[in-house]
Amino acid sequence: MRTPGFGMIKVHDLVYQNFKSLTWDEAIDLLAKNDACPGSCLAVCYYNKTCTKVGEAVIPGGEKCTVGIRLVNRERKFCKAGGTLMVNYEYEVVEVNDQDIMLECICSHALLTCSKYHVYSSMHWAWTRTCHSLQGSSVEGTLIMFDLAKRHISPEFVYVAMTRARDLNQIYFVDPESQVEYEIKMQCKKRELICPEKENTSRCANKKQKRA
Repeated sequence: MRTPGFGMIKVHDLVYQNFKSLTWDEAIDLLAKNDACPGSCLAVCYYNKTCTKVGEAVIPGGEKCTVGIRLVNRERKFCKAGGTLMVNYEYEVVEVNDQDIMLECICSHALLTCSKYHVYSSMHWAWTRTCHSLQGSSVEGTLIMFDLAKRHISPEFVYVAMTRARDLNQIYFVDPESQVEYEIKMQCKKRELICPEKENTSRCANKKQKRA
């Protein structure tokens, strides 16, 4: 039960006063440096789409089907060669074929084969997790909180995220303004890629208006 009057404004104040802030770029750099050390650094997000953005920023192109990459499964999947990919279990890519990919379960060391489609649609990088998927688990290393200023975020999200860390001194949060700036920049880049002629036309029109 939530304490009356204890909303996100007070939660933000507590976070800002007690934990260190990072810019988006600083957070991505920290994750990239620790990519080769599983569990040493974790991005905790409210939205799955933020996990995707973080993954694509850390690994150019956001590639998942690469030997050695560790992934977390987000949808139960029965594999055609036998076995089941369990939700929130971690798997490491051990072999990549044209259509399929072989994964090794980190817990049981069982080898499972699934389609690349499932990997791209239903698996995230193990170092990017939604807060919901982390309930009941703990983080030994650094924990970085994203999405603090997003809609629908609640004090419960921040509580669960913070209490996953075993060392409070290892908790960081991404400055909301920095995250918004990055997302706006990426949206502009996508628009330029989709409609380059339209973007150039609008820029020329703006220049003509300024000259006039």
